[in-house]
Amino acid sequence: KINVVILDFDDEKKRIALGLKQLQSHPWDALSAEMNAGDKVKGKVMVITDYGAFVEVAPGVEGLLHVSEMSWSQHLRSPKDFLKEGQEIDCVILNIDREERKMSLGMKQLSQDPWMDIEFKYPMRSKHTAKVRNFTHFGASSPSWRRAWTASSTSATSAGPSASSTPASSATWVMSWKWWCWKWTRRTAA
Repeated sequence: KINVVILDFDDEKKRIALGLKQLQSHPWDALSAEMNAGDKVKGKVMVITDYGAFVEVAPGVEGLLHVSEMSWSQHLRSPKDFLKEGQEIDCVILNIDREERKMSLGMKQLSQDPWMDIEFKYPMRSKHTAKVRNFTHFGASSPSWRRAWTASSTSATSAGPSASSTPASSATWVMSWKWWCWKWTRRTAA
């Protein structure tokens, strides 16, 4: 014999829906009131999906770590490139809604945004050598500094991509189309 809770009764289909977990308190009710947005937490990756991962931060309490919050790089292929089920990770609580029982988590917030001091690290018109990962009809891209991807237009490079160029080759160019976009966005936001 077990005790259960009647959840639903369907007279037409002659079915009764029963629940066992409803006899226990909800895990969110036991969640510490001291856990707030901005806190660093440890958790275990429970499930990996196409759009992120669910991380258990307390017994029975999971938060969503969206793929866009895993890395400052915008060139993410899959959450499976970063995480494995059962892996213990550190996260930051981005948002916590106790009424809706939802939590969003972030990993990239544990490190500095590589674009924050880019204008000091790579001043305008400075030249740098970097490994080129991809050539396109409009230029080249490179993970030049701490996973910050840069792009250079073919007009900004001395020769542009040639037929003999490969993604693994090195190139020197004047900083970056993306840097210009970041600078423009920052000026218009101010």
